[in-house]
Amino acid sequence: MVAACVILGAAARLVALRALPVFGDEALNLRMAVLARSDPLARLWISLQEAQPPLHVWLLAFFLPASPDPVRAGRLLSAVAGVLCIPAAAWTARRTLALFGQPEEPARIASWSAAALVAFCPFFVFAERLARVDGLFLLETILAAGLSAALAGRVASGSRTPLGLASAFGALMGITMLTRQAVSYPLWLLPPAAWVLLQRERRRGAGRLVAAMAMGAVVAGALWLPMLLAPGEPDTFTRIFHSSDYRPAMTPSDRLRMTLANVRLAAHGFLVYLTPPVAVLAVLGILDLAAARRWRLLVYGMVWLAILLAPPAAFAARYFPRYALPAALPVCLLAGWGVARLWALVRQRVPAAVAAAGLAVAVLGPSAVDLVRGERNWLDWRLLPIDREQFVSGTAAGFASEQAAAALRRIAAERIVVLTPGISGNPTDAVWLLLGSDPRIRLSYTADALAEPLLPAAGVNGMRLLPGDSRDPRRRPEPLPEGVPVYALATDPLLTRSGWVGAVPFLARLNPGLTETARFENPQEPGLPANAVVVLRVR
Repeated sequence: MVAACVILGAAARLVALRALPVFGDEALNLRMAVLARSDPLARLWISLQEAQPPLHVWLLAFFLPASPDPVRAGRLLSAVAGVLCIPAAAWTARRTLALFGQPEEPARIASWSAAALVAFCPFFVFAERLARVDGLFLLETILAAGLSAALAGRVASGSRTPLGLASAFGALMGITMLTRQAVSYPLWLLPPAAWVLLQRERRRGAGRLVAAMAMGAVVAGALWLPMLLAPGEPDTFTRIFHSSDYRPAMTPSDRLRMTLANVRLAAHGFLVYLTPPVAVLAVLGILDLAAARRWRLLVYGMVWLAILLAPPAAFAARYFPRYALPAALPVCLLAGWGVARLWALVRQRVPAAVAAAGLAVAVLGPSAVDLVRGERNWLDWRLLPIDREQFVSGTAAGFASEQAAAALRRIAAERIVVLTPGISGNPTDAVWLLLGSDPRIRLSYTADALAEPLLPAAGVNGMRLLPGDSRDPRRRPEPLPEGVPVYALATDPLLTRSGWVGAVPFLARLNPGLTETARFENPQEPGLPANAVVVLRVR
């Protein structure tokens, strides 16, 4: 059963993997990975430029040779992580249910069901087709939960401290903290929470638990500390907790309102992206556990859910549903338990094959419909408005950026210079990623285009120096040869100090002779202005 889910889940993730144009976060991470691969020792900590832990960028760099297209290669990493999540989910579900003494047959069905949901629910499939950190972090959180259950069980049952298992948990936690920052730290609470919720007669070995957690902390610290001690910016506090933009200072009442709003958005994401049948089955699983007085398992499931859901909800000033992705696994486990209870009722009345087919269609049918529709055309993915703005119509979407890069490649019959905005994301990182290896195109940055001409001023010798790559401190400014055509990219509308304005008339004030060569728009949402990238001829 799990093997079939792995095969079909891999197919769901690999079909039309490159259909969605590169998202802004993908372009940013992949561009750092390209630089890291070109000089691994000198750029080992390049991710710290964005106050990000390094592991995801390292793995992206490792996967780049998998395809000549860096976007496809980066998405392949997420697809591989997503496929591994399927057996990991089955294993973690079995370990958790066994820890709390659930009967063998419903535990087996619940774990199979959880694996099937991880394989086919659109929430997982969509995230694991993007070159973002989400798929990798999801795999790590699933394994952390499974190792937590195994560690709590070994501590309670054995006479010796399970140092090997504790070291494995510590190594995984070190890897997890090298993947995501503050949201990974609460996972340390899972082993003690599992142990505390065991039956009183099984709750032995408190000293062994403390020793195991200490061993895990030593191993994790050995992996994590080099990132904290690496030279350069940012400061240590930012390396631990990420940028302060994501955790603004608030009054307690304001933070509570923000947290509740974020939790509501996460719940809406569960309903839409896991599909309504899964949400209904999760509620059924909760009600069944409560009715059967399986309080320990139910409370542990709620603790597991809260550990993964609460930190980003409490501190993310702008919350996106994908932040709740790791918390979807305990929801799927509860839904799997609901499937097991339904199976126990239905198979008494109809043949087993008919019952299995009916449950599969009822539970996975909506997911299959959403996947077929979305993979046939990325524009048809069922997305919440905040995600549609991100991935399809907003400035971070990649439709216009990739079209602009393709247009510049067509223009570059001879050598050209292309100036991009100095702001990370699309179109800048997408264009540097897609055109950076083209020998005909010299990429550089505009100065403060809101207040200065796009081309740098000529020096005393009449030579203009183009800035080097801001992500590569060793790349020096280079002279702009006379006669080489110069193009620039700009978003339209353009955000200025006085608000949004049309890009071309605003920039033409300081750049005489500026002309618009091409304009490409992201798909437009009804009632909203189009977000575009314009290609400008500077000289």
